[in-house]
Amino acid sequence: MQQQQAATINGTQAVASQGQRINLSVNLSNEWKKDGAHFGAYFFNCVNGNNTWAKVDCRGYMGNYVSVEGDYTHVIFVRLKDTNLDWSSAWNKTADLRISDLNGSYTINGWELDANTQAAAPAAPSYNANQEIKLNVNLSDEWKTYSPRFAAYFFNCVNGNSTWANVECRGYMGNTVTVKGDYTHVIFVRLNNEGRENNFVKGNAWNKTPDLRISDYTINGWELDVE
Repeated sequence: MQQQQAATINGTQAVASQGQRINLSVNLSNEWKKDGAHFGAYFFNCVNGNNTWAKVDCRGYMGNYVSVEGDYTHVIFVRLKDTNLDWSSAWNKTADLRISDLNGSYTINGWELDANTQAAAPAAPSYNANQEIKLNVNLSDEWKTYSPRFAAYFFNCVNGNSTWANVECRGYMGNTVTVKGDYTHVIFVRLNNEGRENNFVKGNAWNKTPDLRISDYTINGWELDVE
């Protein structure tokens, strides 16, 4: 089943305005709506660390809606066990999603990430062009079908710097990717093994993750189709 793409494919420079009104629509899967769940949105600015919570207004057949005013660059949608807009009440959440994606419309297809797999409030990024970033990647059996290659697209959400790196698959020893630079986010990509370049051209790239703040990751099943 093809999933709606929920993250752009290149690292564009973040543009924020303190007085801007951000309006987002959210399509929630049946899994997310189970067990009487409530929904919130955690907005943050990846440059200065500003953040806030907002309630997702569930309007039934009219859809779900969230609105906030401020200088935010990213949003995390959160599935909550009660009405408290707080990480202590969170069951599940999405990855970091740039607010400019999909013209403000997002689709959540099934379970995303467990709520305690990522720190709540992101710190403003620090920059060191010579820093070495080494990540461990646990790939699902689905991602490993059809003998693909794997790559990682690193980017800096502030200045737009970006680069590609191959994921080194070492069998039972695990998979790693290493790069040197001032990057804040990573996108993992599943590639056609016959493709010569690491890029998002349809047919070369099969699947990808959303934008992820740099850490260690587990990829559980299919993520997003590359369009």
